[in-house]
Amino acid sequence: MFTWFRGHRELKRTAHDLYGSIVALSRQPRLFDEIGIPDSVEGRFEALAAHMFLFLERLRREGEAGAPIAQALVDGFFRDLEISSRELGVGDLAVPKKMRRLAVVYAERLEEYREAINAADPAMLEKKIAQNMRLADAGPAAALFADYLRRMHDRLQSVEMKNLHLLDVNRPLQ
Repeated sequence: MFTWFRGHRELKRTAHDLYGSIVALSRQPRLFDEIGIPDSVEGRFEALAAHMFLFLERLRREGEAGAPIAQALVDGFFRDLEISSRELGVGDLAVPKKMRRLAVVYAERLEEYREAINAADPAMLEKKIAQNMRLADAGPAAALFADYLRRMHDRLQSVEMKNLHLLDVNRPLQ
């Protein structure tokens, strides 16, 4: 029985550390300053959702071994969204409705990005990014962010699961 608690604590700690790395990656100033993601609540949500997608895709490759950490990450992500919503002034009665709406949007993003990153047409990812971030067109910001996501996706594939939370935010992508 005590080993279950110890294992559960370790899982939560690992997910917490990994989620911290994901948040740090999604908050890099260069994403907003150089790439052109709108520095707004919506832009930050999109950056975080895209990074969550990348890490969940990497964990999917682990099969059943990655499932518990993936679930703990998603739980932490939604806990964070709920706290942020409350800090932004969403009332207690409106929070559940907002969280349901965010869950639907997030599930759509995961499916769209999964389809787009594996598509034969590289412009598909740019179009989805432009659409999701409400950019006027699939222009420079969408193209730069799509390129960043593809490179980060490839980079994550070479990282062992136990080292995912150690990604250096300041290390330039190859």
